[in-house]
Amino acid sequence: MSFAAKFVARNKSSLQPRIALILSGTLVAAAAVGCGEEAAVPLDSGAAGSASGNPGGGSATGGSGNAGTATAGTGISGSTSTSGSGGTPAGTAGTATSAGSGGAAGSAGNAGSGGTAGNGGNGGNAGSGGAACPASAGTAGTDANPTGDTDADGTPNCLDGCPSDVAKTAPGECGCGMTDDAGDSDGDGTYDCKDACPTDATKIAAGVCGCGLSDTANADSDAAVDCKDACPRDAALTEATACGCLPAALGATCLAHRYQFEGAGSVVTDSIGSSGNGTSVGATLSGTGTLVLTGGTSDQYVKLPSRLISGLGNSATFEAWVTWAGTGGDWQRIFDFGNSTGGQDMQGDGKSYLFLSPSAAGGGLRVAISANAGGTDEDLITAAASLPTALTHVAVVVDGNAKTLALYQGGALQGAATAIRPSTLLGTLDDVNNWLGRSQYQGDPELAGTLHEVRIYSRALSAAQISASFAAGPDTLPP
Repeated sequence: MSFAAKFVARNKSSLQPRIALILSGTLVAAAAVGCGEEAAVPLDSGAAGSASGNPGGGSATGGSGNAGTATAGTGISGSTSTSGSGGTPAGTAGTATSAGSGGAAGSAGNAGSGGTAGNGGNGGNAGSGGAACPASAGTAGTDANPTGDTDADGTPNCLDGCPSDVAKTAPGECGCGMTDDAGDSDGDGTYDCKDACPTDATKIAAGVCGCGLSDTANADSDAAVDCKDACPRDAALTEATACGCLPAALGATCLAHRYQFEGAGSVVTDSIGSSGNGTSVGATLSGTGTLVLTGGTSDQYVKLPSRLISGLGNSATFEAWVTWAGTGGDWQRIFDFGNSTGGQDMQGDGKSYLFLSPSAAGGGLRVAISANAGGTDEDLITAAASLPTALTHVAVVVDGNAKTLALYQGGALQGAATAIRPSTLLGTLDDVNNWLGRSQYQGDPELAGTLHEVRIYSRALSAAQISASFAAGPDTLPP
């Protein structure tokens, strides 16, 4: 058998070339091939017909049974499929995919011969620059978007750079889930999404000390910056001893300062060492081992030396035996160590502090610590009830190693220890105002009550040690 092909010459009225297939001298098939069109090729009986639009035109292939999937071409409609032969019963509708830019919908496929008509595929919707998402098989009535639109913003997931953020289709500067002008919490001029320290106005990166701590502060001018110095107030030490930044010779409990309020006059003696002596302001010692404070606006309190607390190191325990009058309102202070906006020896608003109040707003014994003006920077514990009006033992434990704060009353833990943020270090507390019975805040009343004994340790005591101290009572050290 021999084959020959010949070309049909163009004429002046048509630009379409024609292709003819001649078998043994007989013309078998001829088709015009235009831009984007393909010749129709018969298929075997029983195959599905399809209609596909291609750029510049469409193609039509016949098949039996099922109607073909209609896909729009770019700029020109897809052509209609021709009948197949020997068809089976009705075909299933094709799934519509998106049209190219400006493209019209493809035509429905015709029924295969010998069977009932199949349902035509739905035409594709107009799109921009081609199909929106990869086509996938589907059934009649399925959405033209095969991958869904999770955030329902009108952009299918396959084209949406932020498929779960209805406000964005691309990450932008701040990524998905956050607007690019999402705010500047610390007011440092850098948006939070770009600020590694969004609550520290002095930093946009953690640096060697992390957020909230200076990378250069060095209170004792030694070889270690404060954040890396376990004893930032002692130039001779950068590592803590068994008693923090004080000599280990203080003993197992590291009792650093003890005030028993003995004698008369205004000198509040530290029985451990004279460097810790305090002064009673506005009130005098009773002569029987107590100091009575009238509270309110009496301006009666005890002033302890500056830097007494930060000199302990990052761990300490504070004990007091006190009889609270129960009058005079909330926010009185058993102690308040730190500084205020008013400066040294002055009240104002608290800047950094560790305080213990017999009754916070709404009731409840409260301890709080802050390195930066309280509020969201404050770590605290509030007991279930205010301090009783009988003689009561209270204790506060700051554990710099575990980074926890704990509150005890009557030798028993109140609630649970709470975490202290890494930027809060007792050793770097700016404690120019170390007061018993007075608050850093101008609006808070003075303590109305009687102080029996106050002890300060340069280490975090255990629960057992605190229980033993409570059991021994004031004026007696536990064995």
